[in-house]
Amino acid sequence: MTTVTVISPVYNEGKGIAIFVEEVARVFSKLEYDLTIILVDDGSKDTSWSDLQKIIPEKFRIQGIRLAKNFGKESAIAAGLSLADSDVVITIDCDLQHPPELMSKMLELWEEGAEIVSAVKEKRQQESCLDRLAAASFYKIFHWITENDIGGTSDFILLDRKVADALKSLPEKLFFYRGVVQWLGFKQVSVSFVPKNREIGKSGWSFWKKLHLAIDSLTGFSAKPLVFIWFMTFLFVLFSLVVGGDAVISKIIGKSVSGFSTLILVILITGVAVLSCLCVLSAYIRQIFYEVKSRPRFLISQKIDLGGGEDSKNRKARK
Repeated sequence: MTTVTVISPVYNEGKGIAIFVEEVARVFSKLEYDLTIILVDDGSKDTSWSDLQKIIPEKFRIQGIRLAKNFGKESAIAAGLSLADSDVVITIDCDLQHPPELMSKMLELWEEGAEIVSAVKEKRQQESCLDRLAAASFYKIFHWITENDIGGTSDFILLDRKVADALKSLPEKLFFYRGVVQWLGFKQVSVSFVPKNREIGKSGWSFWKKLHLAIDSLTGFSAKPLVFIWFMTFLFVLFSLVVGGDAVISKIIGKSVSGFSTLILVILITGVAVLSCLCVLSAYIRQIFYEVKSRPRFLISQKIDLGGGEDSKNRKARK
């Protein structure tokens, strides 16, 4: 029987874990697959880990991973992938905004030969106008800089075994999951969905987490932002020639030069140009800093196997 592993990062989702597992089980009860669910607790501060251990699977297997601290969603996904050894791997959020019932369609496309099936958001009506604008802007900038189109994609993705193995072999420490999956190639298809409203808990994605992910993804996929420094240098040289030439000509013809306003303008433009270039450089230096240290993407503090069927009576946990 074909084996399928469903990986879901968990962060402060204690109240919704059991409901998520029930929904996934309901979907697979109608399908002929050997199911394993891997739940990765990414340093939750609520009762997520204890609630996870209370789940009693019947016709499927559940494994739990508890990370040593909050490493971030991308690292939690990588931790789940490190444990998965099935024919198919599906990553999905456990807040039920990703509809579990879509997995049957994704598996159908895999059976037809697809090696990567990405779930693409058709609408983002549950998000604020500012969030929608920020997301649209990011996807356009990412596409322009990296030439990889990930517009509307999510972390709800099906991976064939060979794709999962290729993903695990990549050495990067700063890891933009959906971007890396698109970059891998293979035979990719997509399926659209409308995200559901979150009914339990609240999102752990703060503005700063989104900003860090955006910066890491852009600098991790392309060196084009470094060209910005050359462009700024070229513009500043032209500006200097114009301002300097005007000052020389004014001196020759005996025209007085407005010193204070010109000086302030030059200082402001110079400051903005220098700081902008430093921001771009610092983003790449940050990438180099983390890659050179070569620390692991995640550290596991505890694993638990809740078994399945008769095995659910013989739970084994280890630290």
